[in-house]
Amino acid sequence: MDDSECYNYQFRKEVLSLTIAPLIYKALKIIEEGKEPTAQSLEVEQNDFHAAMERIESSGYATNINFSRGGRGSEILIVFANGSKLTDEGRAFIEEYEREPK
Repeated sequence: MDDSECYNYQFRKEVLSLTIAPLIYKALKIIEEGKEPTAQSLEVEQNDFHAAMERIESSGYATNINFSRGGRGSEILIVFANGSKLTDEGRAFIEEYEREPK
């Protein structure tokens, strides 16, 4: 990978982080309230919801998040987050997000 490819990869990663961070924040706030986030409650498309919930689970921001997967690439079909709880990392994400200027 040459320098321009590295830069483009890093840029895409940063853009993804910028675009998904507000959605992760909203989902974590719903979990903090003791509710289950859904694509409808977050007012987003199903694929965006799945991506955010997968990031929350893989980053350890909340517990008790599971997925039903199937199809090509083992895509997420259903998210199960009922009874999910914030972790210390999830609380830290919320605090950091709220400190950042918008």
